[in-house]
Amino acid sequence: IEGTPFKMSLFTSGSDYIEYVEERDKDFSSTSFSSSTLSSSSFFSCDFSSSDFSLALFSDCTFSSCDFSQVDFSSSSFTNVTFVSCRFKGTMFPKARFKDILFSHCTLRYASFDEGKMKGMRMEDSEVEECSFSDLSVEKMALTGCSLAHSIFKGTPLKTIILRGSDISGIYISRDCNELRGAKLDIGQALDAARLMGIEVTV
Repeated sequence: IEGTPFKMSLFTSGSDYIEYVEERDKDFSSTSFSSSTLSSSSFFSCDFSSSDFSLALFSDCTFSSCDFSQVDFSSSSFTNVTFVSCRFKGTMFPKARFKDILFSHCTLRYASFDEGKMKGMRMEDSEVEECSFSDLSVEKMALTGCSLAHSIFKGTPLKTIILRGSDISGIYISRDCNELRGAKLDIGQALDAARLMGIEVTV
């Protein structure tokens, strides 16, 4: 595109460093981009399902309406990355690092963020059900307007997460409920928390 730094159709498996790429409606499923670096790039309606992004580095990227189902992001790093209307089913993010990240209007199901490091992680107006957020290191994280039903937060203090407007019904925490200590909850969330502790609330 004249007058812009973006290059078209240069995103290929095995590339170590990818910069200023814009891709639309491409099928990258079941390919390996392990240990690659992606910077200053945009992807629209691309299929990355079942691909390998383990140990990859992402910075200043945007993904819109992309499919990341069954993708492996193990030990990957994300800085200033935006996901809009993307799909993550069975996606694995164990020990990944997130800084200034936005998930907006995304669908996440059976995704795992276990042992991740969150610094400026935001999820907004997204379906985040039956996902795992266990043993997170959180400096700043917000899950707002999301459905978190039946997700797992074992070992992750909820006081470190903004949960404004989110549904936390049926979440899983440890038996001693330590994750709830100091959490800031609205009335509906507090009722759900009471049920987790075996408290029956009557009105």
